[in-house]
Amino acid sequence: VSYHSERGLYYSVISYDISIAVLNKENPKSAAVSLMKKYGLLFGIVLAPFAILSLFYIFTGSFDDFVNWAYRLNVDIYPKYLNYGTSVLQGLFGGFRYLFDYIRNLAFFSMGVTDILRFSVIFFAAMFIVNFSRSGRLPVLKCLGTVLFIGACATRGLFDFHGTPTLAVLSLCSALSIGSLMPKLKKAGAFTTAAVAILIFAVISPYGSTIFPNAVQIMNKSAVESFENNISAKYIDALTEAGERVGFSTLDCDVMVMAGVVPASIQGGSVPWFWEQAGEQAMKELRSAPPRVFVFYKHQSVWGYHISDYAPELVEFINENYVRISDRTEIVWVLKSYYAEAKEIIDALE
Repeated sequence: VSYHSERGLYYSVISYDISIAVLNKENPKSAAVSLMKKYGLLFGIVLAPFAILSLFYIFTGSFDDFVNWAYRLNVDIYPKYLNYGTSVLQGLFGGFRYLFDYIRNLAFFSMGVTDILRFSVIFFAAMFIVNFSRSGRLPVLKCLGTVLFIGACATRGLFDFHGTPTLAVLSLCSALSIGSLMPKLKKAGAFTTAAVAILIFAVISPYGSTIFPNAVQIMNKSAVESFENNISAKYIDALTEAGERVGFSTLDCDVMVMAGVVPASIQGGSVPWFWEQAGEQAMKELRSAPPRVFVFYKHQSVWGYHISDYAPELVEFINENYVRISDRTEIVWVLKSYYAEAKEIIDALE
């Protein structure tokens, strides 16, 4: 993204530059060369990490897995389970309902810090869109393109896990909006500068106070001690030896991270599209080397798909070979042959 301070114009998409070239009736060849020079370095910077990652997968012999899980799963399998309706427009415009619902349900006089930060991002992003569409040429095209892109990103959500693309675009627009104000704020004096500094601190403080310490604890393998309220993680930690792999088929990845263990087989049972992708391979690995401990939830259900329906082989395998270790947790199971020893360990732990 380049900023032209003399006219206050932001150029954020290549299509806009192409439209300008068309309007100016530029020679196609010279226009193409100009665009290549302008965006060549940008594409190189964006593609470089992907190229390095691809080389890593190739040298480690995991490139096929990368293609299957990053491409085939999302193109051939996952769309079967998405309920976007019959109209392609629903997928394009459907995301706006999350934005409308958020604004409609927002209680302005009782907002917490999170709501204030989220509303600030939306506010500054909206300010960017307005300024962007009011300056330069083709204002309607710029405004409509930006809004539609945000709506398409929000098809799955606004601020939750599936809303990450939306939050990224809103944050970019918000940052550009604040960036355009910085020269004016700098002239406004110390008070305004301090206000901006506090706003920046408020945005980054959650990462410094929660995410970073948790990452350090996980890397130091002290997560279990830090999450004493997670009984399942404590049980798994007590029932396994260092480096032992654990069966895993739920959506709760946190318990595995807290316990410092990794899955014993390819992930398959947590959602139906994973099972369709790798269920056969998962069962082959589990039958050849059944793990002593298994993280399994017999009522697992995603979007109306119950695990007994989409992964009956796994459910049968668990019922035949495993037993739940305690009534205090629904997800920790152990091999029947390991149950007596495991029960003594749990009794001593409690």
